[in-house]
Amino acid sequence: MNKIPLLTFLALTASAQGPIDVVPVPVESTFPFTQSPHPVVVTIKEYPSEMGYKIVGTAGDAIGVTCSKYGYGDHYGEQPAEKCDLKQGSYSLSCLDDASDGWHGGFMVIDHIEYCKDFIDGHTETTTFKICNDALPITQAQLDIELDYFSRCFDKHHYYNAMNIYAEMKKQGKDPKTGATGVHTWELYDHAFPFEKVRRYDLVQQHMDAIQHFEDNLNQNLQNGQAVDQFIIVAKAAQVAINAKYHNGEFKDPALFDPNDPHPTTWSTAKFASGLPTITHLWA
Repeated sequence: MNKIPLLTFLALTASAQGPIDVVPVPVESTFPFTQSPHPVVVTIKEYPSEMGYKIVGTAGDAIGVTCSKYGYGDHYGEQPAEKCDLKQGSYSLSCLDDASDGWHGGFMVIDHIEYCKDFIDGHTETTTFKICNDALPITQAQLDIELDYFSRCFDKHHYYNAMNIYAEMKKQGKDPKTGATGVHTWELYDHAFPFEKVRRYDLVQQHMDAIQHFEDNLNQNLQNGQAVDQFIIVAKAAQVAINAKYHNGEFKDPALFDPNDPHPTTWSTAKFASGLPTITHLWA
């Protein structure tokens, strides 16, 4: 296969499809913690227009995180989760009331813990809380899962998780494998086209060749940060271009399928001991 310099590939795709503006900002994650969400949910009993809150990160990865809202119109009861990306660390929470008479039994829930339920007087009640994420298992299986997630969605925190699991296993005297698969986006995409004809189209083939080239470079040295960033740029460009062109069932984006979630048995996935499926097989 011919070598494809990154700048040449970017110039080619930019001239053919317009500028590529989907290059992700790498998200650092501190191992061994997951990036599981921590929803902030407010429940309102009375006077929603008077209520508000402010959350400020004070320590750890939380420094720099700020979320706030004031006034809920005429909405009562449990509200939709707030847009607040809480990271691991310590926070200060201020529950606010414009009329200086508290939240009248309203409260906020973060990670199943209620806050400000006793806020019945005054303009502000301030408290603190911490976000502690679940540790990832230090196993070969989890290493494989993180590399698979990265191969599907190109989210860099999965790459960091994989590399940190790898390093931790080495410290423990184990022999971790990045495996024959390693980063395997090309393989996932190769099986993502239900119609073989679409897989052979020029646009698809060009992006598949580029994925293969930069994936091979990365798998030769998975700890090469430049190779990681170059791969993400190329893979994201392919993902956007293919989804934009083939969005009526011609392409099933691997990023939309989590192989670790339980999936119900269907006619296409059912396995039978022998012979053709029968009523007995299906309903036994």
